Amino acid sequence: MKLAVLALEGCMHSAISGVADVLSLANHVMQQSGAKSRFTWQTLSLDGKAVRAGGGQTVAVDGAIGKRAGFDVILVPGSLVDHVTAERLQPQYARAGAWLRQQHANGRLIGAFCSGVFCELIQIFHFKREVSQIGADNNRAAPIEFAYLNFLIAPWCF
Repeated sequence: MKLAVLALEGCMHSAISGVADVLSLANHVMQQSGAKSRFTWQTLSLDGKAVRAGGGQTVAVDGAIGKRAGFDVILVPGSLVDHVTAERLQPQYARAGAWLRQQHANGRLIGAFCSGVFCELIQIFHFKREVSQIGADNNRAAPIEFAYLNFLIAPWCF
């Protein structure tokens, strides 16, 4: 399975490195049991340049979203930004959203993790209160923890 991790300015560096750690461990366990590794991944940014994480660290990337293809899954990590920074990053979210919508329309699975990503996904996909409709148009599941619904409909997310 080929995965892309979309690194945007303000993302949590630990979220990106955590994905790599989990996938590396999964591949290791498969190899130890005699199976072939199943996961490959790349970290991508909008322009192929390193991005500044929310904590200030620089996140190295493998390439730009438009230059890489063939992923089965695209993961969007959470962000560590305040509302002022999120407002400044709106053009980034709009560009990322356009690319993610195109990838979703082409059959890619879009995943997200960390509670901080919910607000980002709302901005990217222009969701309001119809969060549960993420995959309804093509019978793809879009589970979401209902404990986060109050967060999802918070006024500062829109």
